[in-house]
Amino acid sequence: MLAGFFYLSFGAFIVPFLDWDYPLHALIWPIIAGGLLGLQLYFYYMVSKNADVSYVLGIYYIYPIIVTFLSILFLNEVISIQGYIGVALTVLGVLTMTVRVKKMRFNLSLWTLGVMIITGAFSEFFVKVSTESLPVLNGIALNNLSMGAVFIPALFFSKLRRQCLSELKNIHYIFISESMTFLAVFLLFLAMKGLPATIVTSLSATQPVFVVILEKIAHWKFGKIVRDDSFKFKIGAVALVILGVILLALEA
Repeated sequence: MLAGFFYLSFGAFIVPFLDWDYPLHALIWPIIAGGLLGLQLYFYYMVSKNADVSYVLGIYYIYPIIVTFLSILFLNEVISIQGYIGVALTVLGVLTMTVRVKKMRFNLSLWTLGVMIITGAFSEFFVKVSTESLPVLNGIALNNLSMGAVFIPALFFSKLRRQCLSELKNIHYIFISESMTFLAVFLLFLAMKGLPATIVTSLSATQPVFVVILEKIAHWKFGKIVRDDSFKFKIGAVALVILGVILLALEA
């Protein structure tokens, strides 16, 4: 909920400085993208409670395959044989991590991950669509307002309101985290403006590598914060995903 308030604040701050003389159909795409991204973040918070975040993101980053096929169908981007090899490597990496997740007995709901993958894929696709007809800053403002609005219904639950107040003690961490999310969304819009969607989503799939490294550092610095500290296995599985999506992007 506090994350949602930050997204609303970021969006509301930008809105008054922009020109909004654009047709309604152009404004709708970043709103849809933001709503989907807000849902994806909600499930991400939920899933991350029950499993190492490197596995969550490693499996989640199969979504560039969906974006690629959406781009082929609707944006006339093209894929060749090498691209299909990339798809196979990505799926292999994800399956490897899924087997490990089951072996470690993480309480990880696959349907929840499925929702994350689908909402993440479609949100990035609609970001690309919005950059075709709307300036980047307008798209970002609407995207953030929509992301924040997704969390508003939680206010109707008294238990969640109380938990929200108790979470205020961590507001500095939330501010840092959501500022980084805002920066990520800003850079996503900029990248989508100038590059094919397949390239952008494939580059973003390198994120799990940094997460695995950060997990290792945090594990060493603060003690056991991950249940599976097999650094080599995680890096290997994530590398398969990254290699796959890079091959996919190069050929798309």
